[in-house]
Amino acid sequence: MRKANGLFVSTIMMVVLLIVALSTATYAWFSASNVVNIATISFVAKSRTEGDGATQGGAIRLSWQENSAEENLQSEISIANGSSMAPMIPKNQPIYGTTTYEQFVAADNFFTAVQTDYGDGRVYATGPIAATPYTCANPSDGTDTTFYVYNTSEFDMTVTISYGMAGDNSSALRVAFFLDGVLRGIMTKESISYGPIVKNTSVDAQTGIENESAITFALPGNSSSSVKLVAWYDGKFLNDEGALRAAELQDFSFTGAYVAG
Repeated sequence: MRKANGLFVSTIMMVVLLIVALSTATYAWFSASNVVNIATISFVAKSRTEGDGATQGGAIRLSWQENSAEENLQSEISIANGSSMAPMIPKNQPIYGTTTYEQFVAADNFFTAVQTDYGDGRVYATGPIAATPYTCANPSDGTDTTFYVYNTSEFDMTVTISYGMAGDNSSALRVAFFLDGVLRGIMTKESISYGPIVKNTSVDAQTGIENESAITFALPGNSSSSVKLVAWYDGKFLNDEGALRAAELQDFSFTGAYVAG
């Protein structure tokens, strides 16, 4: 006979996001004119059980399809390779729980600029130049940017996202997590820069917000939520020394836990 708190299940999806640097742009954040490229990403779902809930493991599944039948759900999906991009910052402040995906990736929100050393710091040597962050896409068509996380059990789950970052450029890597079209958190080791770029102003004085360490959300039983991931390098934290260097988002996991009688 199970106790009221005797059923505890954790489901983990581990993701590796590798970002490498290239040198094939006419302009970029670097004065050395380098850009970055995002390589293949794979999502692997694994289950872990604790306590008396061994029979309930593996409840979280993945799919690129909305309303997918349970037999078609997968434990692994892949993300298409990204295209080259310049390090950048959003013009508007990202607000957790409020900013929508459409607002975040709008054509007038992300910008890059050439920087130059000035005194003991850096300044923007040019005004803003429109830039586009990388949105994870379905490799089968390269255009579908939404995948779905399913809770196939009857029990409600609280899902917590955890992650690590490594590599020379890890302090500049930013990965925004959108759940059902709304920003729920940004994965990063540092603060998140935002605001307008103004020529001849200090780069180090660029406005920023502190990162929230935990990203959590509810996933009711027998339900699904849509997910979008948007990645970029933060130019305030990525200077010429970061050219041709890489960063990784590693140990990216969704841990779902529930208690049932």
